[in-house]
Amino acid sequence: MIAGPISGAHLNPAVSISLLTLRKLKPIQCLFYIIGQILGAFFGALFVYFLYWSLFNRFDGSVRHIAGPQGTGDIFFTIPEDGVHGWNLFFDQVVGTAVLMIFIVALGN
Repeated sequence: MIAGPISGAHLNPAVSISLLTLRKLKPIQCLFYIIGQILGAFFGALFVYFLYWSLFNRFDGSVRHIAGPQGTGDIFFTIPEDGVHGWNLFFDQVVGTAVLMIFIVALGN
């Protein structure tokens, strides 16, 4: 693991909050981890946006669309297809986060 020995592999706020509930992390540490994760995601997305600025312009004609045939929003986040129910999306995230946490907690012991 790359970040495991340094920070405990806090990949996203769900990991930090889960470790807080397991009392493996102090509340103030959890707060700083979450702030760092959000700032890291924001600046990472900003870096990608400016790094590929000319390619975005070539692809969408300098008119930004979130979704659709020339949408570039799904580079930065996932967009569900039309007709997918909200409960499906919710349980998808719950199960995915649970599996992630099972592996992180198992590796941490």
